[in-house]
Amino acid sequence: KGSSGSIRKRSESPTNSTANATFIVSNASQPSPTTTKPSSFLFGKSPFSLSINSPSQSSKPPSRLGKFNIRHPKSSTTCRKALPITPPELAERLRDSSSRNSKIDDECSQYFDDYNKSFKSSNPILIDVRNLCLYQDQHIRDSFNVNLPTLLIKRYRRGNMNNFSLVSFITTPEGRDKYIDKVQDDTSNFNNDVIIFDGTMDENDKVSPGWTLLGVLERAMLNHHYNSSSENIDQNNDTPKGRVYWLRGGFEAFRAWDQQGEFLVTRPDVDAFSDNDNPSLMDLEGQDQPKSGAGLVRRDSLFS
Repeated sequence: KGSSGSIRKRSESPTNSTANATFIVSNASQPSPTTTKPSSFLFGKSPFSLSINSPSQSSKPPSRLGKFNIRHPKSSTTCRKALPITPPELAERLRDSSSRNSKIDDECSQYFDDYNKSFKSSNPILIDVRNLCLYQDQHIRDSFNVNLPTLLIKRYRRGNMNNFSLVSFITTPEGRDKYIDKVQDDTSNFNNDVIIFDGTMDENDKVSPGWTLLGVLERAMLNHHYNSSSENIDQNNDTPKGRVYWLRGGFEAFRAWDQQGEFLVTRPDVDAFSDNDNPSLMDLEGQDQPKSGAGLVRRDSLFS
């Protein structure tokens, strides 16, 4: 039987209220595993509920890292990996590209990339890394001869591929001009596939110039395809926008398959022409020959 004054003093005591608040906070921060109701206590006859917002339970704004799309697409190295192509498949590509020049808007010319985005595939770029003399004797039609110096081959194997430009390694001037026109004429809606081959494309000799160039172009075109920055390769305007292929069996396999020479360009044999067949040369036999070195015209060498 306490007086009303003592009851008022006890209820207004700062120490008791602090203790009660501390007790309530501790119960609120540790919810009971068996019930999900908010913490409450009886004050007189009416229940009084107290909800406390803990700093750890405050809602956080959603992360905005997703908008930067810093993750590369799934299986980026596998979906654009270089693929083999057989001589019959290459011949079919050459036939299709030559017939499509007159009807480029045909439905058969529509292709789809890894993002299901349609594009048009123009003539493939054929890269022949054989010796220049072998290339001039016989080569596949519309192919380009590329020669990689030994120093650059060693550098590319170590991953140093800064300022790589394919046009600078094309051996013939007419080939360089034709390659630049071919790449620059194609708009962003056209993709140029690259097909690389040497004499045999030996799969056991991965350090050959052909396989080295294949790895370089594969990484360069991957970098262009995903529009991601690369520390080793700088984007160039002459970088094709397509997929890299390698000719299975190399040039020898294609020549053995194309026995009719439908897609081969062969240099004429100069020894096949006889001097006896030319009457003007026979008339000159009886004339006095000029002195040594007189009236000679210097010819430009192959490497001038």
